[in-house]
Amino acid sequence: MEIKVVIPSHLRAGSVTSKTLVTDPILCVAESERDLYRELNPDVEIVSHEEHGLGHIRQCIYERFGNVFSLDDDCTEVAAIWPEKRETLSPTQVRELIQRSAEITKDLGAYLFGFAILSDPRVYHWWRPIVATGWVTGTAHGILAGSNIRIGCQG
Repeated sequence: MEIKVVIPSHLRAGSVTSKTLVTDPILCVAESERDLYRELNPDVEIVSHEEHGLGHIRQCIYERFGNVFSLDDDCTEVAAIWPEKRETLSPTQVRELIQRSAEITKDLGAYLFGFAILSDPRVYHWWRPIVATGWVTGTAHGILAGSNIRIGCQG
């Protein structure tokens, strides 16, 4: 199963920090901003969408790519906080983490997964690295094809 990493972005053509965190990201931008994003991000695939709210944009991303991981455009680091010393993951390691998490999610018969925003490792519960309850932030989340989940859309 292949999972695409898509970064929705708006008004940050020259300052998308997330694009360096993972290998082969795709920037998803408003049609009106596409040319500027291409000019300032020539090393990244750019796809565009009609201008609607973020919920509709996320739904369009899901419908277009199926197995997808969405990452906010202003993320600055993906770190492992479980080793003795905090470790920043390389773009390849981040890609592998997303891919493996998607495969585990599928094996569990689930569709939605994500990563916590933990600036303080003291709030990480190492004895519960995977939970099947609670909520998933929009900052770093994946959704698998076939879920029938509607993201922020009416109807």
